[in-house]
Amino acid sequence: MKISAIIVTCNRLELLPRALKSVSCQTRKPDYVYVISNSTEENYFKEQVMCNEFGFKLIKNYRTDNYAGALNTGVEEIVKQQGIADNIYFASLDDDDIWLPDYLKEIEASNTVDFDLIAVNYLRKSDDENLLMTLPEQLSEIDFLKGNPGIGGSNTFISLKTLLKAGCFDEALHSSVDRDFFVRVFQQKPKYKIIQKHLVTAYTDKNRERLTTNREKKIKSLQIFYYKYQHLMIEEVKQQFFQRARNYFSIEQSEIIINQQQEKAIRKSELEFKNKGDYQFVIGFIAGNKIIAQRIAKQVIEKKIPVDLVLIIEDVPKGTTLSDTENLFKENSIPYLIVKDKDWKQNLKSGHYGTYYQQFSDINSIPLGRTILHHHLFTETTTFDNPVFWIIDDDITFRSVVSPYSEIDTIDVFNIINENKDKAEALIGGMSNDPPVPLLSCIRSQLVDFYHSIISGGKSHYDNFSLRKKPDYYYDLSDLHSDHLEIPIYHSSISEDDLKQIFSGKSLSRPSLQK
Repeated sequence: MKISAIIVTCNRLELLPRALKSVSCQTRKPDYVYVISNSTEENYFKEQVMCNEFGFKLIKNYRTDNYAGALNTGVEEIVKQQGIADNIYFASLDDDDIWLPDYLKEIEASNTVDFDLIAVNYLRKSDDENLLMTLPEQLSEIDFLKGNPGIGGSNTFISLKTLLKAGCFDEALHSSVDRDFFVRVFQQKPKYKIIQKHLVTAYTDKNRERLTTNREKKIKSLQIFYYKYQHLMIEEVKQQFFQRARNYFSIEQSEIIINQQQEKAIRKSELEFKNKGDYQFVIGFIAGNKIIAQRIAKQVIEKKIPVDLVLIIEDVPKGTTLSDTENLFKENSIPYLIVKDKDWKQNLKSGHYGTYYQQFSDINSIPLGRTILHHHLFTETTTFDNPVFWIIDDDITFRSVVSPYSEIDTIDVFNIINENKDKAEALIGGMSNDPPVPLLSCIRSQLVDFYHSIISGGKSHYDNFSLRKKPDYYYDLSDLHSDHLEIPIYHSSISEDDLKQIFSGKSLSRPSLQK
């Protein structure tokens, strides 16, 4: 068994040494210790001195600036350094709590059948409180939907694989983070054990700000929690949920239930090509599939684009040709040139594109393909007085998928060129609909949407926390933000075919939007 201890701290210089000491004094030492800081830069350097005294690694939280973001930073560090294995366990400690010396030793001794999760009793301690919290022997997700049975970060020990399957910690939440996480853990029906011993002390002093005492953050977190899980709650559980919020935090039901207005539909806006200026308009692309190439040709024809040349680099599978595309161009008198694969391959071999490229016999990368395309776009238009090149991927359509919040009506490509032709050497356009990123980096958040939409019955279209206003709301690996991954966008596309669409790479609920 390998134990990774994670300590999350935020500007608590007076409390952190106590937590660090409790980890250092464990009779069964953790194999790894990571202290994750949400603190100011000044305090971070002071924390560095403290951690060095104990030989612990201090890491700055680079995800969402909250408790959940820091925990996920710790998880990511574990995976980077240790990988993912059955024998890796995650044990977190809040900076205002302590582990008693035998905490990890007792847990290891009790882990006789490779439990997914082990929890222990803890003492709530402050000037006016000294309460031993005895955990129930039986637990389910219902216990966390209606309240908190006494399980939190500091008194829970969980396998890394179980943690990852649950989706880690929801960074949209500033409080109720552990409660939300354990709903998803217990939905997995984990093997778990409760150790009925006092092995953790949680200090609940009321003379300092704690996440549970910040009213504004608590309301927002309860709103998100209810938005996510309301469809898992029967009426009795809902009433217990609201009653607990009222009794413990003086938060009323009306403050939690937000007005769930049906979301405006995502719009599709056709590109227009009406106001061409005084230049030759050239379209260039690499064709990797004959059907997709035909689609481009048909769009040029249907939209009556006044194009002066369509130049295609042929890179279709062996045994297929672009003859159907050629026929479409001929029948509609559209100027075109197809650079056949035998020609560009011979050019590669002979060094026509440069001696460096002689080592290649096929287009095996985007840069190589674009080099060939750009070469021919230049050489085939030397007689043009004023060419403008539109370089596109072969799998695009000439329309935009527009945010429901956008004021965009129509987009005339020529207007954009006319406005910028004398101001810039190149323009970079946005992509909409299916995001231009690897398939697996956009699936998980869509599965979150799909799951919650199924639970809701598929009758709602909600984006109540305006995820679609976030620039990377479709991207699971975004560096811009990571608080969009566990909040669902509710929709009605919940059939088995819709699920297959997600796994095929289609963006069902989180398309890239034209801003």
